[in-house]
Amino acid sequence: MANATHALPNDAAFIQYAALGSPAISTLTQAVRRGYLHSYPCLTSAMLATHPPLSMATAKGHLDQHRQGLQSTHTPIDMFDIDNTPDMAATISPPDHTASSAYTRIILASTTLHSDLTGRFPVTSHIGAQYIFVSVSDGYIHVELMKTRHHQEYIAAYKRALNFFGRLGRCPSFQRLDNETSAPLEAFALANNIDI
Repeated sequence: MANATHALPNDAAFIQYAALGSPAISTLTQAVRRGYLHSYPCLTSAMLATHPPLSMATAKGHLDQHRQGLQSTHTPIDMFDIDNTPDMAATISPPDHTASSAYTRIILASTTLHSDLTGRFPVTSHIGAQYIFVSVSDGYIHVELMKTRHHQEYIAAYKRALNFFGRLGRCPSFQRLDNETSAPLEAFALANNIDI
């Protein structure tokens, strides 16, 4: 476990540092009032009201709004009540050979590696790391620290993650990435017989 102490100059900086992933302000205030954040003893709801955490513009601003249209005149279908569901055979239409095809395959969880690179952290670590490359395979979680997002460092972190899982006897043959990736990383994975 890594511990660090970071001196903050004022209440506003403390709130920004302790924003806990930027939940909606109402959620954070409620958590403080209920005593869920006892590890932040000086954090109060008054401090939050005075210095609300500033975060990047995201969809989270809509979290404080009430959902519209929750009441409906339609009766919900119980998916587990077989007697009330319509006859599925009557709703299945013959295949349309002019439509696009979909390809499906089964991929074992034990051979899949899920990886993602975090965004840049606001504070650089004492070794100069600003990013974390996170990989998960079959319940094992592994992180690699990165100083930059440069392709060589990205591939080096990926190699270290593969070596870690290889030492555990987990040799992934399928790599799942999000939509932000790099061509050199994909080329490296494919060269090592890992499908993307």
